[in-house]
Amino acid sequence: MTLATYITALLPAPAPPDYPWSDWACRDYYMWDAPDEYLIDVSDAAALALTLGAAQWIRARLSPLDKDPVPSQAIAAGWAFMAEPNACLYYEPTDALWRGPVRAPLSVSMVILMDALYCRDADPEVRTRTHWMANLARHVLGKDAATFDQWFDWAAAHLAVLHPRSDMPKLGLFDIPERFEPAVGPSALVPGAAYDKTRARQEIYDMLMAGDRSNSLINYAALRP
Repeated sequence: MTLATYITALLPAPAPPDYPWSDWACRDYYMWDAPDEYLIDVSDAAALALTLGAAQWIRARLSPLDKDPVPSQAIAAGWAFMAEPNACLYYEPTDALWRGPVRAPLSVSMVILMDALYCRDADPEVRTRTHWMANLARHVLGKDAATFDQWFDWAAAHLAVLHPRSDMPKLGLFDIPERFEPAVGPSALVPGAAYDKTRARQEIYDMLMAGDRSNSLINYAALRP
């Protein structure tokens, strides 16, 4: 079972947005400071995995209302970055194409994700973006936010055991952007799934190679098993 199928099984039948939304004040829904020691027990890579997982909840809530493949492609590209930074291509949504209570939250989720991947020189703390993505997920999920929180709390505790907080090894001067090490595989976010952290990078490779190979946000030639 993938995280996408796990989430879909938990969410109710598709329904129109029932949450407040203003394109001009959308930061009020998600962008505030994380609590002290937020996710202090997990690695940076695990925090990125939680960011990707929270983005998947947003995608699952809104996918029945908008079939544009780009949000799912951005999430897949985020996993590609986890495996090999050069395999992910930067993407910035065009505001005019991503407006309203369905498409704008999807756009915001992609902006948060790309910020987590490519703006660490300005703010190296990936947990800030995890907090923002989780806040946005709670907002769009509304009455189903409690279901998300149950999953998020489980995943954070699970990752604290599997991928505890540690300093990422520094790469060479020209190895930019910095790779997340050790990598976290997507099955670490699925309750009950078998997970081998020693094969995390291989798991990501297998998932991406078995998926939609037309994803323009992934440089498949840069991926290695």
